[in-house]
Amino acid sequence: NSGTWDCQSHATMSNPFGGTAAFNNTGTGTSKKSAGTGTSTVSIPFSNTGSVQALAGTLQYTGAYTQTAGSTTLNGGTIASTTSLSIQGGTLLGVGTASGNVTNAGHVAPGFSPGALGISGTYTQSSAGNFDVEIGGTTPVTQYDQLNVTGAVTFSGTLNVSLVNGFIPDDVSSTFTLMTYASRTGTFSALNLPPATPEAPWVVVYGATSLVLEKLDSDHDGWGDSFDCAPFDPGAFALPGEITGEAFA
Repeated sequence: NSGTWDCQSHATMSNPFGGTAAFNNTGTGTSKKSAGTGTSTVSIPFSNTGSVQALAGTLQYTGAYTQTAGSTTLNGGTIASTTSLSIQGGTLLGVGTASGNVTNAGHVAPGFSPGALGISGTYTQSSAGNFDVEIGGTTPVTQYDQLNVTGAVTFSGTLNVSLVNGFIPDDVSSTFTLMTYASRTGTFSALNLPPATPEAPWVVVYGATSLVLEKLDSDHDGWGDSFDCAPFDPGAFALPGEITGEAFA
């Protein structure tokens, strides 16, 4: 397909006569479901280098789903797969739910500046993968992107965070839950984070069930650790000062 293939019914595309078959959505092609509340099923291997759009109901893939370029967009519909959604290139983005395991060697970008993307399954990001988040405020989903995974996650690759809509975070008390999950393995290999000041650098916190980005304020008393003489005591704070007038033999 190098044009537009729009699934508006709930039929199944299958290969009942034997031999090999595949659906190849090329760089100029759009494969989408724009109508209906039911499920349109593709039971032959599907490859994408163009645009796949889940705009209504459910697009279900029971053969392999492989994307090497282009985009898979959720916006009013659901993507479902009985095998892993293999994002080898391009971007998985939007709002809604991908039902199935996701492997990412491209980009996963929740929302439309901002929004929430769900994965009902596991999420595995390889060394080539990118997780892209936009932050435009302190409220999740409505002001910054969030990815919610029901299963386990495995981290590698790159975390990319950018500020949008003119938002400037508080220097010492900003916290953003970028992802939730059931369990975690690994960490990101590279971090591309917004500019920070020495007294309040960004810190990525790999929690048991959530990934959090925050400024370094260990005791959450409103003073960055670099300016706090007691960074683990919320009841004590003083600017580190220089002692003068002392002599040592």
